[in-house]
Amino acid sequence: MTENNNLISLLRLYLIDGLGPRTYCNLKSVFGAPANVFTATAKELRAVPGIGPQVADRILCSNTSAAEAIREQCDQHNIEIITPENEHFGDLLQETYTPPLLLFRRGIPRIASKCVAVIGTRRCSPYGRRIAREMSAKLAQCGYTIVSGLAYGIDAAAHEGALESGGNTLAVLGSGLLQIYPRQHQELADRISGQGALLSEFAPNVGPNKTHFPQRNRIISGLSSATIVIQAAERSGALITANLALEQGREVFAIPGPVNDYRSRGCHQLIRDGAYLAESADDILSVMENAPVSQIMRGDAKEQTVTHELSNSELLVYSLVEESSTSVDYLIQSSELVVSEVLQTLTQLELKRLIVRDSTQYVSRA
Repeated sequence: MTENNNLISLLRLYLIDGLGPRTYCNLKSVFGAPANVFTATAKELRAVPGIGPQVADRILCSNTSAAEAIREQCDQHNIEIITPENEHFGDLLQETYTPPLLLFRRGIPRIASKCVAVIGTRRCSPYGRRIAREMSAKLAQCGYTIVSGLAYGIDAAAHEGALESGGNTLAVLGSGLLQIYPRQHQELADRISGQGALLSEFAPNVGPNKTHFPQRNRIISGLSSATIVIQAAERSGALITANLALEQGREVFAIPGPVNDYRSRGCHQLIRDGAYLAESADDILSVMENAPVSQIMRGDAKEQTVTHELSNSELLVYSLVEESSTSVDYLIQSSELVVSEVLQTLTQLELKRLIVRDSTQYVSRA
């Protein structure tokens, strides 16, 4: 009964306008359990930093009906309300400067505890989409939970890579769990909840709003021991998340790309500012695990060693070549390089015995 009272009390505080995570931390340090806040006098409430007369009045006038309605709605839709004391809340998130009061969660009971965020532009290139998918798959195979934001582009590719590898993934939403955004990702969200979890700081029926996404971004970085940025323009929201990760004392990795692609500029700036340059999941694992990649990761040993010896254009084209036949036209379109550069790069890769020509128009990995 006490646990239920504290949850309802926490929901009541969550619903009070003007009472954010930082102010809640102040209340908690003074009153302890959430239920104790509602037994305080106006004078005692106003003595808490961040609680002015208006917020104090809202606390005193609060009732349980709205909180109980949310609790009932969550029960009906298999949504769990996660408090900071719950094991699913995440120790790393709890360590951040402004952890959320609570989280709404729908998904499998347990997921891998090690989390990395994979983020980037919504308007990614085929190259960026492939890198996000493959890198997320390999990291998931090594026991990492892939965290992203369910957006178009890099986010969706990261989730899909983790799912296809049989690993876990978390999607942190900028809307409530009953208001999936974008709507076109409802099927993807359903797959994630069956093989990972959906998380949100917002009540189930809250729709998306542009002011919600900075709040969502701090949770993405806060849950994760590292943030990986794959394609980001100079003013991308992904850079905000990366900067939040740095402020939280977490590792940041950036994937380089073509110098003439505006979607690479944000990543290149992060690298100039001190982020780790990563060309593969191996680079990330070697930093995160502080051990030789060969001890950590399954995979093709030849690929792990040769990719570090390739130029940017060779690495780009090689990453797009499938094990089975891949058309040269596809490589030209997906790499966004000029035709002559793709053909020259294919010749170099063939000389290095990394690819073989199946015909004049098709190649595959050696």
